[in-house]
Amino acid sequence: MADGISIEPVVHARWAASAALIALVPASRFVTGDIQDELTAIPYVSFNLDQRQKLTSNSGRMDDATLFFEVTADSYATGNAIAKQIVETFSGTFETDGVTLTCLKPSIPQREQSGLDRWIINLTIDAVAQCL
Repeated sequence: MADGISIEPVVHARWAASAALIALVPASRFVTGDIQDELTAIPYVSFNLDQRQKLTSNSGRMDDATLFFEVTADSYATGNAIAKQIVETFSGTFETDGVTLTCLKPSIPQREQSGLDRWIINLTIDAVAQCL
């Protein structure tokens, strides 16, 4: 998105700052975009976002966004634990590099078994980003 607020670095910084998330999924296995390599070590999480400009005023710019997380794990219990920690870590408001991100209304994680050794759990979180 041209001239948009850079939300992706804020999300990655939040992940890296969470010891609880890093214990479950190292930052090197939290990636933006789709993972195409079936040999990637699991668990891992792919992240995408849909970002829309809300308003620009004298007080700054605000964008609405939907954060999409796809957890891939070797068991439902592991995937569910990661999904719950994502919701906990990304609840509320936090700031990184001049961008304030407020996360609201996480979805109920949706799960599916993909093959015999992989569980995929999808969840979304609505957010508002503000850059002053």
